Amino acid sequence: MLDFKLIALSSLLMFSISVASAQDRPLLKNNLENFTLSYCLAQNDFGEILQREAKAAIGAYVERGRYPAEAYEEAVQVVHDYLKRSYKSYLEDVQLTVMKCIDASQSNEIAAIRKRYLQKK
Repeated sequence: MLDFKLIALSSLLMFSISVASAQDRPLLKNNLENFTLSYCLAQNDFGEILQREAKAAIGAYVERGRYPAEAYEEAVQVVHDYLKRSYKSYLEDVQLTVMKCIDASQSNEIAAIRKRYLQKK
């Protein structure tokens, strides 16, 4: 019984520290735009290191963001729409995926999502 109480107390203390740390951190600027860029980069085969970094960034933007889950879901759809687009490069076999990701993150669609969800607050 003592072990259970010790584990429960330790868990509660760790949770309290985690919540306090999250509250001390400021919201990230351009959160939805940066989430969109990170999500887009994570969808591509740019290498394991970049994918791991992009996925970590996604988590940070969601954790420290001020948007509901629906806003991030809409941003994900914008990414998929942009990745389907055909961009032409002067270089053969270059997809310009990074350009698509940047364009998606700075798009009117993302600006509209941001505006719509910030007005609801």
